[in-house]
Amino acid sequence: MLVTKIQEYSKKRYQVWLDGEVAFVLYKGDLRHYGIREGEELDETVRELIQKEVLSKRAEKRALHLLEKRDYTAAGLQRKLTGGGYSEEIAKTVVEIMKGYRYLDDARYADQYIRCYSGRKTRKAICAKLAEKGIEKDVIADAYERFDEEGNEADEEDMAVELLKKRHYEGGPIDKKEMDRHIAFLMRRGFSISCIRKAVASLRSGYEGYSEDFF
Repeated sequence: MLVTKIQEYSKKRYQVWLDGEVAFVLYKGDLRHYGIREGEELDETVRELIQKEVLSKRAEKRALHLLEKRDYTAAGLQRKLTGGGYSEEIAKTVVEIMKGYRYLDDARYADQYIRCYSGRKTRKAICAKLAEKGIEKDVIADAYERFDEEGNEADEEDMAVELLKKRHYEGGPIDKKEMDRHIAFLMRRGFSISCIRKAVASLRSGYEGYSEDFF
């Protein structure tokens, strides 16, 4: 395989291209140790050695270091590794290794995330965020099923009421455009129209004779 290009990747690491494609990222000492020079051939056995004995082990150590600091989803850890210069193949392998160690568990991550943010975010918003993090829909659904079975249920109407109060709406007469802004804000946060309606009605109940409807 021909080393077609070697270019600086970060302060201490270099990206190596083989036959016109990105192959791996190595330290300068690695380039010297394996005799990798631009324009020269790289033996296939050396390439495999670098992949299996050098980069895979480094990626595993990197994953362990990341997981010591905080939890990751499988997709999140894979993105972190590929973003650090490791190949998709190595990143996927390391993710599976971390799953085997039980250091990486999307179901556990979903459970913890739901418990942490329930009461602060709507169910819709939490599900969207977990999906964004790469967690499968059935894993999220199972996590919520466990959450509900334990009797944990956030009152989203109360959450909406508190948010409206923070936006200085207490239920009195208000300009339609201003109310529309409040409604749009709550909808962006994942609240349904029916929930918003109930929250507004709850606040307006303190104003006798006030029944104007902006919905």
